[in-house]
Amino acid sequence: MQIRPEVALVVFDSTAAPGAAVYAEGCGEELAGDEVERAIRTYSRRSEATGLATWGAAVVTAPARHRLYRATASRHFLLGAMTNESKRSRDQHVVDIAR
Repeated sequence: MQIRPEVALVVFDSTAAPGAAVYAEGCGEELAGDEVERAIRTYSRRSEATGLATWGAAVVTAPARHRLYRATASRHFLLGAMTNESKRSRDQHVVDIAR
């Protein structure tokens, strides 16, 4: 992240047709200080609610193996599913996000 903060992510519905998804690009950064505490509480609540382990800041800060990051999107792409009739074209909507 320090050398190359550009990120891309995809959110898709596995029950939808292949290719239909929300794609985003933006910048990522590692969380630090109070941000780690807030984020790990949120993550841990979700983990506990699904019967998994409780997480604390110690497991996402040095020298631990895991870290917490935040991605801030600058563009979203909404792509429609590809059809058998046309593998080359599909609906695409691009949204630039003002900062």
